[in-house]
Order: sequence, then C-alpha cells, then structure tokens
Amino acid sequence: MLILLSLIVFHFLILLVGKYTKKMNYMSYLSVGILTLFQIGVVIFLIFSMEEPKL
Repeated sequence: MLILLSLIVFHFLILLVGKYTKKMNYMSYLSVGILTLFQIGVVIFLIFSMEEPKL
C-alpha cells in the first residue's frame, strides 16, 4: 500500500512538471499515461490478491 501511495505522489509530481515545463510536455504525458496504466494494473492486482484468501 505504501508503494501505491508513493507511485500516486510521483504521478502528481510528473503532472506538475509537465504542466510548468512546455519542453517536456510530450515526455510527461507519455510517462503519466504509462504510470496511470501501471497504477490501474497494481490496483487490480491488489484487489484480486485481497479476494483470494476469502475464497
């Protein structure tokens, strides 16, 4: 859970950097997109790993 929170903080930092620097606009959007997909994957993995012991 701590790793997920740190990823979200890093995600917002990249958003801020991409917002204030126009040169890194494309790279920041690309990395934010990759991080968003990775976070969705992590959340899905955590949900399934939490549900497994109940079954």
